[in-house]
Amino acid sequence: LGALHDSGKSITDDGITKRRIEIADALAFMSPLANDHFANAQVLRGDVPSAFDLSFGATRQFLEPDHLPSNGSTSGEHSLWYRWQASESGEVTVDTCESDFDTVLAVYTGSQINNLSQKASDDDACTSQNTDGSKVTIEATADTTYRIAVASGSAAEGHFTIKVKYVPPANDSFANALLISGSLTSEPG
Repeated sequence: LGALHDSGKSITDDGITKRRIEIADALAFMSPLANDHFANAQVLRGDVPSAFDLSFGATRQFLEPDHLPSNGSTSGEHSLWYRWQASESGEVTVDTCESDFDTVLAVYTGSQINNLSQKASDDDACTSQNTDGSKVTIEATADTTYRIAVASGSAAEGHFTIKVKYVPPANDSFANALLISGSLTSEPG
């Protein structure tokens, strides 16, 4: 709110100049983000679902779970919510490696904020671009909806990109091709 102090007209009272805030500017600054609440989670779609977002003004919702329960010192503040439905079963990574602040990431199933089942959570697993970014891997089930929280590992706020990607099978490249030998051999997958 410090940036808003000079937005209004200053007044002088008994020789003391008092700075004023324009109410319209303050309301615009403090308006909640669309996906700040679990019920308004942003839907992630596409072949490689992703979204660029910012957490400025995001809050912690009443009954919101601790996104890092094993950590004990960081519950994840300034959270934003996303919803993604798996198109097929398989190993999936979710990451915020492209962020400019310390993120916390958690993936859940469930449809109510007070009754979620955490599938994975992380703080700082990214090894490239940003070591404060977060990354989890889950075994996704086709047609299951996953709720994803991106929060701050501290009081920091900033910009981030969230990405959801299926992990390709080990033999997805020519260099890692499986050797098939014999006359009637088959390899699953």
